[in-house]
Amino acid sequence: RADLAVRYFSRMEDHQKRQYDTRPDVKTYSCVIDAFGKNSDSASAESWFQRMLNDGVLPNVTVFTCVIHAHARNGNVERALYWFNRLESDMRIVCTDVITLNTVLDSYAKKGHAEGAETFLEDYFKTRGVRPNVRSYNALIEAHARVGNLSSAVNVFDRMPCKRDTVSYNNII
Repeated sequence: RADLAVRYFSRMEDHQKRQYDTRPDVKTYSCVIDAFGKNSDSASAESWFQRMLNDGVLPNVTVFTCVIHAHARNGNVERALYWFNRLESDMRIVCTDVITLNTVLDSYAKKGHAEGAETFLEDYFKTRGVRPNVRSYNALIEAHARVGNLSSAVNVFDRMPCKRDTVSYNNII
C-alpha cells in the first residue's frame, strides 16, 4: 500500500509540473503517511511529514495522528508521545480528538504498558473532558492482557461504561 501511495504521489507531482492544478495538500500527505503507518514504517512516516513541511503544506490533527499511529503500531510509546506533544505545541491546541488520544493509548497497549495506559486515560481523557469510547477501553484491556494481568483486564471489561464490541471480547478471550 505504501509503494502504491508513493507511486501515485509521484504521478501527481509529474502532473503538477505540466501546469495542471494538482498540488499535493494536507490530505494527500496524510494518505501517504497513513500508508507508511499501516506498514509500521514510522521512519518513512516522519520523513514524509518533514517533506510536507518543506513543501509548505501546513499539518492538521489528522496528519499528526497518522504519524502517531505509525509509532503506536510499533508500541513506541516515547515517539507516540513526542508526536502528540508536538501536535499540541505546533498547533497551539489542547487536543481533545478521541481518535488521536486513542491512537496514543494504543501505543501503550501494544507495548503492554498497562499502568501507563491507565494513567494516560486518566490524565489526558478525563482532565480534558473527553469521554473514552469502546476503543479506549479495548486498549486498556489489551494492555493488561499483554502482560498477563487478566484480573485487571477483566476488571476493565466489567466496568466498561459503554457497549462492548467483538474486540472487547477477543481481548479477554
